[in-house]
Amino acid sequence: MDFLDWIYSFKFYGAELFDHLKGWDDEIMDYNPAYYQFLSIFVSIFLAALVIFICYYYIGNNPRFNRWWNWLIELVLVFIFAGWWGYHVVAVDIQNGAIASSIVDKISYNNAIFFGFYNAILASIIFILLTILLRHWSKNCKHSPCTSFITKMKKQ
Repeated sequence: MDFLDWIYSFKFYGAELFDHLKGWDDEIMDYNPAYYQFLSIFVSIFLAALVIFICYYYIGNNPRFNRWWNWLIELVLVFIFAGWWGYHVVAVDIQNGAIASSIVDKISYNNAIFFGFYNAILASIIFILLTILLRHWSKNCKHSPCTSFITKMKKQ
């Protein structure tokens, strides 16, 4: 959990929202592990990036898709899904009143938008890392979005 706390600790979206997603509970005046949401959010965006990566490089593995703009479309799909998911999780908590009363007035839909954007950037980074690390076994799309350093070294 410390790794996820570190990933989400930049608080671009607000310190109060960070506390809420970490599981702040007014009754015990501490973080309640039962309310910890970072793990489910991170797993969701990681799986989305992984599924889109697998679909692009291994299932849809077609020479027509071996272009940088096709890869960019996949990256945009990851970005949109993760942004929507991050916004949706926070917006549902706001609508349902599932936020601790001590911080509820400090969390708004603007925080949800920023958290969605933060999630979108995080998922995009995950997709790029998957691309760098695991695309080499693709039959037709291993050179998308660009030829890897490993492939360039093999040609010399």
